[in-house]
Amino acid sequence: MTWSLFSQGQVTPKSWAESVLKAGGWPRTDANIQSLIAWALNEGGGGEFNPLNTTEPEPGAGSFNSVGVRNYKSWQQGIAATVATLQSSDYTDITYSLSKGQGLEKGSYGGLYTWSGGGYSNVSGTWSGAAKYMAGNAVVLPASAGGGGGGKGGGGSLGTWVSQLYNSLFGTVPTALDQASGVSDVAQAVTGLAAPFIKVAQFVDFFLVPAHWIRIASGIGGGILVLHGISNLSRTGEGTGRLAFGIGETGAGSILLFVAFHNLPSTVQTFPDFLAHIQSEAQRVSQEGTGQ
Repeated sequence: MTWSLFSQGQVTPKSWAESVLKAGGWPRTDANIQSLIAWALNEGGGGEFNPLNTTEPEPGAGSFNSVGVRNYKSWQQGIAATVATLQSSDYTDITYSLSKGQGLEKGSYGGLYTWSGGGYSNVSGTWSGAAKYMAGNAVVLPASAGGGGGGKGGGGSLGTWVSQLYNSLFGTVPTALDQASGVSDVAQAVTGLAAPFIKVAQFVDFFLVPAHWIRIASGIGGGILVLHGISNLSRTGEGTGRLAFGIGETGAGSILLFVAFHNLPSTVQTFPDFLAHIQSEAQRVSQEGTGQ
């Protein structure tokens, strides 16, 4: 029989939800508590001490299925893994709503869609079902049964890192297929399958834009000039030209660093275009300063 939060006599769903919120530093409002319970109902059971079926590695945690959902050793370990996963960059829309205490009742969330591999993006279907678990008093979770909680990454070994990288890129594939039933679900599954390739395409696309290469070169060149300029300024007593060179290098490097951290217009495709853009901006600033 599949492990489920809702068949545990020693722990109530409410106590689990409150413990997750406490561990994550999020307010324990009714909206937040009911949201986590509804989310667990969406998952429908799975990994031991893992109501949301996270794949976060922890010491001694085995695998529940081929996707990498974990069987944890204790409530404390499962909660630590759940919070560590939620605090990653993929789920900022979820944690923002939790931080405000408003829960996930309204609207759809990209984080839920990513988490479920395209299976769902909201908790509206299980919201009313979660309400019945709100009446009971929360209880203290049992002490650790062993294994202990661990930091995100479970020690940071190369094998763990490779596993996490694979799960982040391709972990949605089996889940998306498993959840597909009906035309709309198949469409969501296809979107889930495409998600990792979209991430890779966006990464590659960044380096195909000439303006980005100019920004990268400006950042490297600016950093070198600033460091060399500071070195010259710190040794002004060793030669008459060091002060002038130091000021010039530091100034030029600062300008390049400014360029590196600001978006360039799409018309800037080559280095001459870049110089023309800088000249144009300088003239515009000069005209604004003189009121022309």
